[in-house]
Amino acid sequence: VGEDGLESATPDLSSSVRRAAADLAEARRVLERVKELHAKKVAAQSELDAASAREAIADAAWAAARDEAAAAIATAHSRRASLGLARKRLNDTNIQSPVDGIVAARLVALGELVKPGQAVATVVIARTLKLRGDVPERYADVITKGLKLDVDVAALGQKVEGTVSRVGPLVDSASRTFPIEAELDNADGRLKPGTFARANVVVGEDEAVIAVPEVAVSAVAGVTKVFVVDGDRAADRRVQILRKRGSDALVTGELRAGEKVIVTAIARLFPGAPIEVSERDGDDGADSHADDGSKADGSPASPASPKGKTP
Repeated sequence: VGEDGLESATPDLSSSVRRAAADLAEARRVLERVKELHAKKVAAQSELDAASAREAIADAAWAAARDEAAAAIATAHSRRASLGLARKRLNDTNIQSPVDGIVAARLVALGELVKPGQAVATVVIARTLKLRGDVPERYADVITKGLKLDVDVAALGQKVEGTVSRVGPLVDSASRTFPIEAELDNADGRLKPGTFARANVVVGEDEAVIAVPEVAVSAVAGVTKVFVVDGDRAADRRVQILRKRGSDALVTGELRAGEKVIVTAIARLFPGAPIEVSERDGDDGADSHADDGSKADGSPASPASPKGKTP
């Protein structure tokens, strides 16, 4: 019986059992014939006794054959279990890593006996590296998952891009920093695990904004603008207010840093209106007079501080 047919194997399928069963059937047929002849006074008592003995011997041989076949089947089951255990032990000698990576260190020697659960190697996943660092707590409101960062790798002498993958929930009471983790693409294998790197997290972008007095801004029919001194005339500059800062408005648009912004008599001004400019003592601004004789003060437009910052 093959290994696959062992489950369906029975003692009656054994060739020795089938042969003993055939002998027993023949002995029983002979015994029945001798009994019939003995009843008719044709066969002697000795012949009946001999046929009965042969039938008993055949029955005992059949029983013994069945016992031997059953023992053989039990042995086969036991040996199959041993075979399965041996195969498992053989497969256990082939150790596979649970992750797809690179063997960084071998912890055992060839031929060394290894116990269950013992570490045999250190495997690193090099296609995506994880950068760990600490950020000052003042940037806790701007550092978020998915934020891009520039990583300066000293060993490479160049920068690579990363993405913040985790932001620690706790601030260290001693250093007043919180941990972050970032993922770096390393499909080409340039970066080595354990390399020192410095990361710059960009939390904003510099804006080309200019601060002007809020009173200098005019909004008519949905058009926001300021008037500036252009020689002896007033010129308008369309602007967009980004936000307020105290009494100033931070604007972008046509206004350029250094232009003198007119801050009074705004309602009477129009593009090309003649004005007279006079310097004021102790002030970089200017006084101007519109054509109707009203006074208009000028104030130089100054660049505002950028809002971008890099921890």
